[in-house]
Amino acid sequence: MPSFPHRQLPPDKIMLELEQYPREIARIQRNILDREKQIRRLSETLSLIDNQIDRAIAYDDDLRNDSQRKAKRNELRLEDLERSKVLKQIRDASDRKTELEIDLEYYRCEYKIRLLMLREKVAQLESAA
Repeated sequence: MPSFPHRQLPPDKIMLELEQYPREIARIQRNILDREKQIRRLSETLSLIDNQIDRAIAYDDDLRNDSQRKAKRNELRLEDLERSKVLKQIRDASDRKTELEIDLEYYRCEYKIRLLMLREKVAQLESAA
């Protein structure tokens, strides 16, 4: 039976004991859920800001056609500092969520590999006996 080659861990990952993987996987999943909640809250805030901008445009009698309203909407969106801040927070939270998903996949795979290595050792011991 071939043995698994020795693997190098990425510098930001630590080798866990086998029984620690489920807890670490669950911790990462909770963090992903927290990021999803944060993204939902921020998206709701963004929708409220956009609704305020749309209301301001709807009541602006100086805007005579759709092209003027669209241009004004874009102008107001670009000028709104709160909206820019929320968009940045959404991007940051999305990036962090993606990083966590990568970590989650890494630890799931690492756990499966460690289980396979353990099974291989058990099989070798059984065949030697």
